[in-house]
Amino acid sequence: FARCTRAVSVVPACYYSHLVAERARLFLIDGSSDGGSTVDGNFVESTGRILDVHGALARVMYYL
Repeated sequence: FARCTRAVSVVPACYYSHLVAERARLFLIDGSSDGGSTVDGNFVESTGRILDVHGALARVMYYL
């Protein structure tokens, strides 16, 4: 899905849930290294665990 290029006053819940899921995926630890991996866009089942969030960011809502 493409992101909107203009400001939107009301953002649908499904858009937020997509962003949250994408952000959560970045916090997963799957045991792989960061060097030169390739992702093909297919769903890959992961048994990783979630990284701990820094205390200063624990109660802060952030977005890109």
